[in-house]
Amino acid sequence: MNEIIALEGIQTRYGDVIVLDDINLSIARGRPLALLGRNGAGKTTLLSTLAGLLRPTDGRLLIPRGTRVSYLPEERGVYPSMTVSEHLDFFARLSGARDDAARRWAEAFELDRYSDYRVRELSKGNQQRVQLACALIDEPDCILLDEPFSGLDPIGRTLVSAVLEDYARDHWVVLSAHEVRAIAEMITDIAFIRDGRIVRAGSLEELSAAYGGHQLTVERPEAVEHIVAQEPDLSCSRTNRGWLQIHGLEDYRKVISLLARGSDPGAFTWTAPSLSDLYVSILGHQEVAS
Repeated sequence: MNEIIALEGIQTRYGDVIVLDDINLSIARGRPLALLGRNGAGKTTLLSTLAGLLRPTDGRLLIPRGTRVSYLPEERGVYPSMTVSEHLDFFARLSGARDDAARRWAEAFELDRYSDYRVRELSKGNQQRVQLACALIDEPDCILLDEPFSGLDPIGRTLVSAVLEDYARDHWVVLSAHEVRAIAEMITDIAFIRDGRIVRAGSLEELSAAYGGHQLTVERPEAVEHIVAQEPDLSCSRTNRGWLQIHGLEDYRKVISLLARGSDPGAFTWTAPSLSDLYVSILGHQEVAS
């Protein structure tokens, strides 16, 4: 079975307005992908295209034959008068899921304690967990999630992130999110979108090395100052006494090598950029949810 879902030259227009422009993207099974961008960047349109709900104006969407796709939109779509157990049982029957699916996903999202509650009696976060359980209840090959962390508190975000990380090990998982800290530990690949175009895409590791920069701190700052003075071609800068901001993995390796061969810097450590730092570095300074 082909393990790649591919978008080739996807363009979507509404009249004269181009919503998606020349989208080329490969999505690998087992490598959860995050679509990151500001509101209106085209993330929801791209997810709707992957779900088959929107037909692009141009380009091709290639999905392996027989792939079962589930899509959870950002808008809430629960049946408020049903109890949680009725809600999960209904979606399990509707999708032809296994007999124990409702129970298993209720436990996974810690909803079993709310089995007899009507959905309208739940908090927004717990309603979101109900929706997520319903989206996963028949264990689709590919799950598309538009803002799955909406309404969740920090504990809920941690739980949902852990469930999705585990599910992504042998499925396709594609999501959009503003809560970038909630997804930092679970995603493997990222596509940054601006104005309907993918401006950067790749693995979190690759993008961090190429665009995020790293911070290096040393016990003896004079060793750092010496390196900066002697190596003008290094893509790095001293942010304050004792710190370097390094822009690229190769420059980081070079600095470490120079430190090891040159004057003794004492102890030194380095810190990789956060996903929030990477977001700002690639898309520009803007609000990033914590």
